[in-house]
Amino acid sequence: MKLFIYLLMMPVLFVAGCGDSSTPGKPGLSGAAVQLRGIVANREGPVSAGQVVIRDSNGRTIATVQLQGQKGYSATIPANTSYPIILSVSNEGKELRAVVLNPETEKQDITVMSTLVVESAENLGGFTRENMARAATNAINQSRTKSGKGTVAGFKGDPTKQFGGWH
Repeated sequence: MKLFIYLLMMPVLFVAGCGDSSTPGKPGLSGAAVQLRGIVANREGPVSAGQVVIRDSNGRTIATVQLQGQKGYSATIPANTSYPIILSVSNEGKELRAVVLNPETEKQDITVMSTLVVESAENLGGFTRENMARAATNAINQSRTKSGKGTVAGFKGDPTKQFGGWH
């Protein structure tokens, strides 16, 4: 189980640590089409059926692809796409999501952990590099608390509100 959690966290940490510091109002653009791939996994393991919907920073659908069994997905992101992009998959009535901050990213898994990062970044004000890094830390702490594998003293939702703000 520890290995599974570690594998789910690695893409989240990679995405949170890279990219530009674009603000949601000033997204970056890719100059060429980009191939993006990854797996989709819920708490039970890989999700092998469903459709990945990819939207640009303006909310426009730029690609939809079917999951390819245990192999996950592979999508072509069109040239001149406005970043960050949001990936989503409906799974058993719940939506799994992930964010890609820049066109240099070639692999992005869509998992329970990436969904926690997306939700936390939204609560922090959007998908900037800084917010994504904070969101990744928040998601790891939240995951540990929910799994019972550790506790985070006083963590009750968005720590930026609880502790007077970190901006």
